[in-house]
Amino acid sequence: MRKAGKGEITMAKILVVDDNIENLKAAINQLEPEHEVTTCGTASEAKELIVSEKYDVVMTDVMMPGERDGQGHKGQEHIGKLIPIGLVIALLALKHDVPNIYIVSDSNHHDHPIAWAMDSLNGGNRVKCLCGYECPMKDKTKDWKRSLNGKINDHKYGGFEI
Repeated sequence: MRKAGKGEITMAKILVVDDNIENLKAAINQLEPEHEVTTCGTASEAKELIVSEKYDVVMTDVMMPGERDGQGHKGQEHIGKLIPIGLVIALLALKHDVPNIYIVSDSNHHDHPIAWAMDSLNGGNRVKCLCGYECPMKDKTKDWKRSLNGKINDHKYGGFEI
């Protein structure tokens, strides 16, 4: 991976994690062929890929459905319900030394109580939380390319760095 002019990332191996198939298709359309893009729709798939592959960038949604993996009896009630699993994916990517991690939300994650966790991690520069809910693409999918290049990482669009 290298950076082009104005901080744009070029030729990166990117993992995009989102439970919305249209957002995954949009990621491929927006980021290829300039980047090598792998997509997946679940946290368990993301975990397998992050552990087994080396990525320059991981881009993940925040709120995705809970899965059966690792759930105890009480945890079963969360299966299929939206939970902030994207934060765990970001932490897993940190653990596996992914240099650029983007949490890309298509909604206002500050409407969820987990927002304090995202805000409380402030201070580093490897994770960027980008709230694209104010600037989606015309087809209502996420603007992955703009997110990757940091164009929505300002307070006008609700983005902030962690």
